Amino acid sequence: MRRANALVAQFAEQPPGGDDGTRPLRGRQEVAAATARLLDSATREVRQYDVPIPVGRPETGEGLRARPSRGIRHRIVTDDSATRPVHRWGVEQRSLPRVPFRMLIADSHAALVGRGPDEALLIGPSLLLDVLVDGFESTWGLATPVDRPSLQPAAQPAVSEEDRRLLVVMAAGATDQAISRQLHISVRTVQRRVRALMDRLEAGTRFQAGMNAAKRGWI
Repeated sequence: MRRANALVAQFAEQPPGGDDGTRPLRGRQEVAAATARLLDSATREVRQYDVPIPVGRPETGEGLRARPSRGIRHRIVTDDSATRPVHRWGVEQRSLPRVPFRMLIADSHAALVGRGPDEALLIGPSLLLDVLVDGFESTWGLATPVDRPSLQPAAQPAVSEEDRRLLVVMAAGATDQAISRQLHISVRTVQRRVRALMDRLEAGTRFQAGMNAAKRGWI
């Protein structure tokens, strides 16, 4: 992370218009639009550093927090001083005593690094992007996993026997049609109940739903 900090500072001080794969963004709307485009471009994974926003200042990345994972892995390293939880559907979260800057990385092809309250640096394929990706992976390994109360068995209502049977079959990889035949319910009912269970389990995929159900002792 120290190397990433130094490189971010170096690029932030350079005048715009270089051919180093970076482009400065200024203004809340421009930063928010770039954030949305970056998230939409991700097909495999989003990596993120999240730091507290000063009291009274709008959150330029608020659209990110309302956005479902679409089955894409989303990992966040948060600052311990953050006062708001980041618990969201399909998000893995860890924390450090201090996260130096806000950052989003879409897959490994582009990143957005905060330079100030309403400024950011858009980074394309470059040495800096490679360092940021490597730095995130090192930081993730050092960060502390954040407990998710929603995954604690005592915080959840007991699962019904019908839903438990559905989870067992679903975790085995059965199709909706196969589940329908085995449980003697319509395909539409299967789809509705699977969707409801995935929402309760905060799972982006059926495999993740099975893992979360096992953690809670449901199956």
